[in-house]
Amino acid sequence: MKENTNIIDSEIDSLLDEFLDSVKANSRSGNKKFWNKAKGLALGAGVLAMCVPAVSVAEKPSSMPPEKNMSTLTWDLLGRDDIWDYKALSKYNEAPFLADLVRQGKLPPVEQRLPKEPLVHKTGALVDGIGEYGGVFRHVIGGRPEGWNWMAGQHQGWGGINMAMQECLVRNGPLWQVKPEEQNGPLPNLAKNWTWNGSKTQLTMNLVEGIKWSDGDPFDADDVVFWWEDNVQDPNVQARMPAEGLGKGTTMDSLDVHTIRFNFKEPQGPQRVMALAYIQGCPGPSHILKPLHPKYNSSATYDSYRNALPGCPSYTSLMKLWSCAGTRITGRWMRPVTNYRT
Repeated sequence: MKENTNIIDSEIDSLLDEFLDSVKANSRSGNKKFWNKAKGLALGAGVLAMCVPAVSVAEKPSSMPPEKNMSTLTWDLLGRDDIWDYKALSKYNEAPFLADLVRQGKLPPVEQRLPKEPLVHKTGALVDGIGEYGGVFRHVIGGRPEGWNWMAGQHQGWGGINMAMQECLVRNGPLWQVKPEEQNGPLPNLAKNWTWNGSKTQLTMNLVEGIKWSDGDPFDADDVVFWWEDNVQDPNVQARMPAEGLGKGTTMDSLDVHTIRFNFKEPQGPQRVMALAYIQGCPGPSHILKPLHPKYNSSATYDSYRNALPGCPSYTSLMKLWSCAGTRITGRWMRPVTNYRT
């Protein structure tokens, strides 16, 4: 094993030298500060690489394994209703650390934190069955989180924390599990269901009742209206969805606290609804962000609004990043609590 480790050491050193030479050669000014910073980054990467358990380089195959035709793979697809459902259960479980917070009086009981009829994941669609609480999760994300105001276009790391933060009106991700004959649009999420009028020019969406943001404030039609009118339709906000992302001239009405309606100039179909999934159709906490928007706050600017929920000044560890994010947003995650897994 020591011989193999020495081989890895040599290869890492070679790669680092090649990287440093490249950085030095491409530095226009040869700035010493820039050079030292690049060297530090490279050496840091080397330390991380050395933490990886050694593998036998000597036993590495001399050629790639034979190509496998993926078209021969088979799998069982599901019906849309086989994946999840909205329903109240007689009993709910939660992670031990959350149960401790409930006992300490720092959190309400789990049944009071969930919607009236939460989204329940069905075990038949869980490949590995029901998970166990605890353990360690390691995940590489595509970038350092820019900030937490995703409605104003900020990203939270691309493929990592943003997917844990944002909940959208509908969901497309699990559609790969759905049978072809049931591929007729996205799956529900914050919007429990929706209907079209006869001419397909009006889309009425019913929101899940009783969803709460993680600080306890209700999620309702006001959050969706704020997302649409003061972010998507505001030319000064760099929202993920363009102003005409749902078609030119499209408007929205709030019919009641749990019902919204989109009005289109021309007939539409399921594809239009799919635009309301990640990363575009994701309302944020209006009770937090509305008072920071220039339309409602004369002392605010669009720059200050975009950066109203900043990320961490330092990213020395993932735990610090998550902790900082929670602290920045009134001490709790601004995420709608929508679902429960049996």
